[in-house]
Amino acid sequence: MKYYVEDKELILEKGTAIFIPAKKFHRFSYSGEDASGEDAEFIAFQLDLDVEVLKCGMLSPQIFESFINSLRENQDKIEKIVPYVYWIISELIADIQVSVKKNTDYSYLIYEFFCENYNKDISLSDLAKALHISEKQTQRIIKRETGNTFLKELTFYRMKMAKYLIDTYNMPLSKVAEYVGYNSYSGFWKAYSKYVGKF
Repeated sequence: MKYYVEDKELILEKGTAIFIPAKKFHRFSYSGEDASGEDAEFIAFQLDLDVEVLKCGMLSPQIFESFINSLRENQDKIEKIVPYVYWIISELIADIQVSVKKNTDYSYLIYEFFCENYNKDISLSDLAKALHISEKQTQRIIKRETGNTFLKELTFYRMKMAKYLIDTYNMPLSKVAEYVGYNSYSGFWKAYSKYVGKF
């Protein structure tokens, strides 16, 4: 298979990884025997790295097979795949200096926290620990970033997930209540009935 990055032509074989700098035009084409593309597997990840160098290299067969198997088994669990991505990147761009900055985008961090923990028994102190700041500061930041208190934001997120589960999978309400972190159906229904029609 041929891959083009701006005016550069690359011939790719199974197990090849490419690191393409941002804002570079790229495309691929099949020719001859591989025109059907049946054996090709493309996986792309966007990385926030400030580099200008095109890198192309073969991965070791063990890394490649392990990565592909992990992708197939964990398609909906990105956290299981990420270590492989780091592994591949480190093999491909070992000579590039990469610096990681601390993420202080609290709106994103709060959203990420609720995404990962909405169905657990969590409290303001859990979020404060995740953000590495005091509970008082966490309370102020939640109010500033979301306009809600911790409990209201958690409830809002749970109700949003509940509506998604009901609409998409037609799940029974008792199962939905359990899935989004409610121990009692009546508590869930009381909260859900307040939010119906607000999404």
